[in-house]
Amino acid sequence: MSEYKKLQCIKKMDKDYLDRLDSIVNEYAPKLSERVIMNGSAFTLHDFEHHCFDVYKIISEVLFDEELIYKTDYGISQRELFILNLAVLFHDIGMFNMLGATRENHSVKSADFVQKEYDDSRSVFKKKSDLTVNELKALKAIVIAHSDVKDRSVEDKKNGMKSPDLKDYNAKEGKIRAKFLAGVLRLADELDVSSDRLGSGEIEQQIEEGKKQYEELKKHDDLEENRKELEQWQGFMVSLEHWKRLHLISSVQRNEDGKTIELQIDDDYISICLDEGKTEKSIARECIDIYNEIEKKLNEVMDSAFNQKKFSNYVPVSKIILVTTNEILVVRP
Repeated sequence: MSEYKKLQCIKKMDKDYLDRLDSIVNEYAPKLSERVIMNGSAFTLHDFEHHCFDVYKIISEVLFDEELIYKTDYGISQRELFILNLAVLFHDIGMFNMLGATRENHSVKSADFVQKEYDDSRSVFKKKSDLTVNELKALKAIVIAHSDVKDRSVEDKKNGMKSPDLKDYNAKEGKIRAKFLAGVLRLADELDVSSDRLGSGEIEQQIEEGKKQYEELKKHDDLEENRKELEQWQGFMVSLEHWKRLHLISSVQRNEDGKTIELQIDDDYISICLDEGKTEKSIARECIDIYNEIEKKLNEVMDSAFNQKKFSNYVPVSKIILVTTNEILVVRP
């Protein structure tokens, strides 16, 4: 678990902040692996070793301009960097198996968990984070905004990056620019679509088994008890679709021009899909769907979070392309 400390957004923290973050990671990272399947709902990996690591890596290598973002008196402060890194750690903790979160409300549950730990004087988070009340509000706002709340508990006009809680907060050191940091996390989270996130084949096998059980129940959906169980297993179908798509992209990287995000298509996997009978058109459609989702998030955060010149210098990326050497596969978003 120490590999994450080699990434720039972690390495650039002063030793005191790094030690604080490491203590918090050691305490809470294991909880992120506790929920893969619960009550018939399967989730793709939201663990620390794969997902959080990938998000830190994307922030460091794809989004941030290293020469400007960490520049003293110009870039983000140590306090902001610390809070961003905490937000990466906690943004999906609402999915761990004691909180009863759904896909639709997990960001709010994650923020609730952070508040609960802050209120507990015995918790590692309370002892090590040393956050003020204002800084805690900023952290929670960033965590909630990483994913739209879809259970209608939040008005559309206040959802995601539209949240009025995404503002500048006074901090022990300068200000916490919550909207900018939320935009960074939201985009980095969306960009974690490559096979790096797959983890072990064992989890994929569990999801496949869930699909089989779901299909079997559908044959007898006239029975009341089966209808209830079918609802519980719906999550497998969503997870399986998302899980399979992770095979399509081998890596996410920034082009040499510094402004373009490249989604590298795994051409070997595409060849396997073609051999198995999938059509070029269907594969291209899936790749374009991934592209469209990311482009939507990129345009959103460019308009709302990176719209000041300084912020656009911090995160200079402005477009996305799909890259493939497979001449059969035509992908034109």
